[in-house]
Amino acid sequence: MRPTYHFSVPDNWKNDPQRPIFIDGEYHYYYLYNADYLRGGGGTSWRRATTTDHVAFTDHGVAIPKFSNDNGDCWSGSLVVDERNTAGYGEGAVIALVTQAPEGRQAQYLWYSTDRGRSFRAAGTAPVLPNPGVHDFRDPKVIWDADRGRWFMANAEGQKLGFYTSADLRSWRRVGEFVRTDLGLLECPDIFRMTADDGTSHWVLGTSANGKARGLPATYAYWTGTFDGTSFTLPAQPPCQRDCGHRRNDGSQGVGTDKLPRRRLGDGQPRSDLRQQACRHGLGGNQQESHQGHDQQGRPGKGPGRAGRIACRSGILCFFDDVDVFVGQGVDGRLARAILKDCSSQNGSVLGGNVRSGCVNALS
Repeated sequence: MRPTYHFSVPDNWKNDPQRPIFIDGEYHYYYLYNADYLRGGGGTSWRRATTTDHVAFTDHGVAIPKFSNDNGDCWSGSLVVDERNTAGYGEGAVIALVTQAPEGRQAQYLWYSTDRGRSFRAAGTAPVLPNPGVHDFRDPKVIWDADRGRWFMANAEGQKLGFYTSADLRSWRRVGEFVRTDLGLLECPDIFRMTADDGTSHWVLGTSANGKARGLPATYAYWTGTFDGTSFTLPAQPPCQRDCGHRRNDGSQGVGTDKLPRRRLGDGQPRSDLRQQACRHGLGGNQQESHQGHDQQGRPGKGPGRAGRIACRSGILCFFDDVDVFVGQGVDGRLARAILKDCSSQNGSVLGGNVRSGCVNALS
């Protein structure tokens, strides 16, 4: 079973979608992919898909194979189109800043593409942003700061986001940080400027947050505020949180596993009537409670683990893993058991929910 309006992994396992980049009339969408997941293998590659409308996607296979060099596989990061040739690989080269962790030491490395993002090469074996001696140092998010004519990076560093600037994507200078001690481990940051309906401009800073070790929920938090090139200032208010943002054990957002038959939801396609009454969530899994494809060193994880229950702000209750089914608000016990019986034989994960949880509403 496939989601009607959301991208799903062609097979096996996916993790950490990077924000798409726009090249030659198409959006290029990259995500971490493990072709060996169902066989118990670890490691991640970067796989690419393209779309013109964010509804229909075309898969193009792996752009960065796993374990391409001695620094280990590439974890999450971000991509930019270097239109000004600041890094020296040509105008329009696609630059990826990614985390690798040789010998368990996380740092940021530069990879580049001269074929419009189809394949990448490592720009040497040394990091462009070395680890200063901390445990958590990953998930670089890079944007072009047009107001100041330079690159800006937000990097996840435990309970803070480190801020860096660069003229050439190779040499980075720390200029500030954003500290939050109330959300747990911060990962996969994002920062961007958007224009509101009234024409005003606003900066948004977001981050995945795993507070499980402190009894806090796994969530995606974001703030609106002002950005001056070195610091992000926000009003004295708690962060906004995305409803039902389930994530994988490594703190990433947007994870999915595909173990169901490769069926599409559409007229004339064979599928169970019961399975029509459920829909797959856009983000499948929860930190420490999902299918653990690899650990922080890229080694095979423990496999499916027993999971509990999450109460989301919209009132959805989500059950995962052991029962292999998500049960949402409005689903009575008989329907839940029927969905479970129908789906567990396929060893799949299904969500019954409503549009408030981010699903295509298949229960009405």
